[in-house]
Amino acid sequence: MFFRNFYSSKKNLTYQIEGTYENSYSLSIVNKAIAKALELHTKSAVRIDATKWHREYMQTIEDLDLEIKALSHIKLRDIDVSIRNIYPPYTKDIEGKIKIIGPYGWEESKFPKEYVLNFNRDLNMVFTMSSYVRNLLKENGVTIPIVTTGIIVEDILHIDSKPFLFNLPYGFRLLHISSLFPRKGADILLKAFDVFDENLEITLIIKGFPNPHNNIIAQLDELGFLVETTYEKDVFLYKKKRKKILLINKSIPESQIKYLYEQSNILVAPSFGEGFGLPMAEAMLLELPVLTTGYGGQSDFCTTQTSWLIDFTFQKAKTHMNLENSLWAVPKLSSLIEEILTIYSLPKDAIVNKTKYAKQYILENYSSKRVVKNIETAINNISL
Repeated sequence: MFFRNFYSSKKNLTYQIEGTYENSYSLSIVNKAIAKALELHTKSAVRIDATKWHREYMQTIEDLDLEIKALSHIKLRDIDVSIRNIYPPYTKDIEGKIKIIGPYGWEESKFPKEYVLNFNRDLNMVFTMSSYVRNLLKENGVTIPIVTTGIIVEDILHIDSKPFLFNLPYGFRLLHISSLFPRKGADILLKAFDVFDENLEITLIIKGFPNPHNNIIAQLDELGFLVETTYEKDVFLYKKKRKKILLINKSIPESQIKYLYEQSNILVAPSFGEGFGLPMAEAMLLELPVLTTGYGGQSDFCTTQTSWLIDFTFQKAKTHMNLENSLWAVPKLSSLIEEILTIYSLPKDAIVNKTKYAKQYILENYSSKRVVKNIETAINNISL
């Protein structure tokens, strides 16, 4: 139990947070939030650092907030704890006495054998975003300690929202925010939207970003939606008869993400698999109703008490990982349509009761203070 004794004898640990932090990518958001939280809630020295194979690139970044920029310049003579969060989860060359990957996310039922080997060989512990991820790592053969710390969600509350230079489409707004990878279920959402009666005046806002797995424009073309207006580069208003879809297919500031939450009526996330589901948790903090698949990492906080759930069936996962016998949870189109129409028809009081409870749940379980406590407790209990 060397490290437990080491921890007890040392007044303050030193932490290095390793991995991407230069943009609005979800891993960057997670890494920055944990670095700030450790610096705020502990008396420890905290450094945030890019992994060595892209430090040169990171040094060119100029739009970091002052706090993160300051943490990136901290010099640590000794590193007690390194927490790395990157994809792929490269485990070699982690500095420090205790080596951790996380908070880690994974979205399908099988985990690559190579990753299992590397985790067991190179790490002392894994932090996970959710109990779903913790359980699947154990089931796939990871034998080192695995602790669900969760991730920090509260930062969205401290951002001032900023409107766009154009108007959002009028009507009952469905909002979908994701990478638009196939597992995010945008194809099923589009099919559901396509069958709604035009007289309901339900509109759809899709926020994604270009990537090799994003074929949202081809899907819209196939369903017969045509571009009515181009507001700016990669921002289009699609129309089919009276139905309208706003596609924002690029990165935008978090201030505008918050504006989308505030101006929408439901966040719809018909995902096939999630490690956590950050947009769902952020939406809950802003008291926006959440409709999502009733399985996956989001199940830690997306329950019948906090959200509306889509029924699903297990199917073989079709991802670039090509893992044998790997499954994901595919939402049923009929259930998605039914749940959207249910929320559309609910009285305001019925919605508010659930969204207020959801907000309180996120505040209690995914605050910076709570996640730091989870991290410190896990490290204090580790045995080497």
